[in-house]
Amino acid sequence: LSCLLGGLSMQSPELAALIGIVLTALLAARERMHQFVRHAITEQELEDVIVFLAAALILLPLAPDQYIGPYQSINPHDLARFVVAVMSISAVGYMAKRIMGLRGGMAIAGFAGGFISSTATILSMGQTAKAEPLHVRSAATGAMLSTISTMLQLGLLISVTVPDLLQSMLKPIGLGAGAACLYALWLSKSQGPANEPASLNLKGHAFDLTTTLMVSLAVLSITVLTAALHQWLGATGVMIAALLSGLVDAHSTVASSSSLVAQEQMSLLQAQQAILLAVSSNTLSKAAVAIGAGGRAFAVLTLPGLALVMAAVWLGTFI
Repeated sequence: LSCLLGGLSMQSPELAALIGIVLTALLAARERMHQFVRHAITEQELEDVIVFLAAALILLPLAPDQYIGPYQSINPHDLARFVVAVMSISAVGYMAKRIMGLRGGMAIAGFAGGFISSTATILSMGQTAKAEPLHVRSAATGAMLSTISTMLQLGLLISVTVPDLLQSMLKPIGLGAGAACLYALWLSKSQGPANEPASLNLKGHAFDLTTTLMVSLAVLSITVLTAALHQWLGATGVMIAALLSGLVDAHSTVASSSSLVAQEQMSLLQAQQAILLAVSSNTLSKAAVAIGAGGRAFAVLTLPGLALVMAAVWLGTFI
């Protein structure tokens, strides 16, 4: 590299000097970098970083930005951007958990896990509540914090894929997240002095690649299904697809709506209604999971919070 910099300095001395300074800084910091790789980051986390960089720097730039496939409903660039966004959000949640330490308890686990899948997080919290009845309130708090993550992720995905819709969705998302936050705070303040788990069982993954790929496949399938239903049944078909897709994932409707809005096959109002229907059906799915996995005690604490969140979301839509 030093030899190449010597040649580069004949053509562009400023660029050669800049690269030389960066190289010197890297060499000076090599011991600290080695310590970080050996002790602060696991091998699995390093592999996750490489996978993420491959997605962000190779997959995203090379994905064509044009509509292809059945009903001209698939945009590879938008799909790749969705994948990178999901991976980024999951990684940020994981890093927050690492930085704040394992003793943050189930609240941090719930908030971070909600960025990956709120339904899966509620399932995990419900299983913990059933196995450890003393921690049922902590588990319910984590479940509600995962709902906050869902709202934040929904807002971020809308800002990326359907930015024109963000302004009209700020009130529903903000009120929904605020209601979940207040309810989680009430749960946290009202719990007794029972001992909380001292640590969390971290598996060392910055993001769940399998979950990311499954969600992306669901987004792809739902995008095609939404376009097909739209062509067959018009606006009614889109709403049906939103209700069905919400049972699996509320965020996939954002991507499918983005595709239709970009092709002027759906208005912003219809896109907003579809997203709200998906969020509503997804809340019903979470409620079913809470009842099935956590039992009565967990459900009694969780279901009112989910109902409060949905009431706040729909209230924000009409005010």
